[in-house]
Amino acid sequence: MEEENRKAMADKKKKMWLMGAGFIGGVADGSVAPLIIYLIGRISASAAGMLTHNVHQVDLYLVLTACGRWVGSLLDGFCWTRTGDRQATRMRTRYLKAVLRQEVGYFDLNMTNTAEVVTGIANDCFTIQEVISEKVPTLITRGVTFIGTCIAAFLILWRLAIVFFPFLSAAASYFNIWKSFTISYKEGYGGLE
Repeated sequence: MEEENRKAMADKKKKMWLMGAGFIGGVADGSVAPLIIYLIGRISASAAGMLTHNVHQVDLYLVLTACGRWVGSLLDGFCWTRTGDRQATRMRTRYLKAVLRQEVGYFDLNMTNTAEVVTGIANDCFTIQEVISEKVPTLITRGVTFIGTCIAAFLILWRLAIVFFPFLSAAASYFNIWKSFTISYKEGYGGLE
């Protein structure tokens, strides 16, 4: 029992470490585009009086940014994919144990064949694994890119950024209207899948 508790704690620490490293990788991956926008804006703002030393310095920053994106993408992809695999494996095991604990009469009434059980487990686990492995890191990366781009816009030319923000809220409301239209359309033609 004590060995099981120690193993569970080690597994929990490893899972938290993987998700933390994946989050840091997603932030690094998402912050590259705003950083490049800021560096290019800095180059074009001072292009007339720019010395060769400054050009080399900005070039060095761009190369370091590319290396940071590579490391961030690697961390992001590896850690979240591994987390999704671990969660799916754990879920399959627990789900199968729960199904095997059922009385025999349950299978006579609710299941027509064994393929139904296996298909249900596989579909549910695959969906959750896909969300953890693909959707969560994409959300983190795109969210950081959006916030970082807004910050870069304010740092480069804050007056133009202030003019842009009302259009941003209009675009968000347009997105919400389109989303509600899509959901009602799917519900009208057979429900959500």
